[in-house]
Amino acid sequence: MAKRLEIPVEWLLGLAAHESGWLNEHNWPLRNPFGLTNAGGPNLCFNTFRSVIDYWERKIGPAVKSAKSVDAFFDALHQFGYNSNSESWREDVKKNINSQYLPKHIQERPKETET
Repeated sequence: MAKRLEIPVEWLLGLAAHESGWLNEHNWPLRNPFGLTNAGGPNLCFNTFRSVIDYWERKIGPAVKSAKSVDAFFDALHQFGYNSNSESWREDVKKNINSQYLPKHIQERPKETET
């Protein structure tokens, strides 16, 4: 997806890590690494990770396509309505983009198989 959107994969991974709490116990069953909600309400739930990736790319991808900097990426997400009510969101996501940390619950998780 990053290649098709012409943005660094680290931006998407950092966003997903932040929004899903590194796919913690709450977010793993939702299959929603991007923290998508119903207009700021309840989290959306997807059947597979492939389906959320397709959804995100189709709905949000055009807003961030070819962003020239991480700040332009964030600006595009904010214009789309992504976490527009959190002042620290941008800096918090940047920390995940720049992180080398991989939580233990991720290291030990079995790979998902798609049907």
